[in-house]
Amino acid sequence: MPEEYPKMTVQEFKLLVERLPSDHDLIFSNGLSFYRFKQRDEKLIQLEFGENIYRDKNGDWCVDSID
Repeated sequence: MPEEYPKMTVQEFKLLVERLPSDHDLIFSNGLSFYRFKQRDEKLIQLEFGENIYRDKNGDWCVDSID
């Protein structure tokens, strides 16, 4: 897993969402769709979306659907 990916601890994430009402919906900006949590290492979980977002060889952002 590249070190340049932003990350936070599960505890930090829980603290951010624990004050939110349980019956509210969450949306992800830019139209991303939640896919799954993926265990990547003993203490590393990746939050995956239904789209791959990356920079091409020119540095431009690209978005591809994983379906």
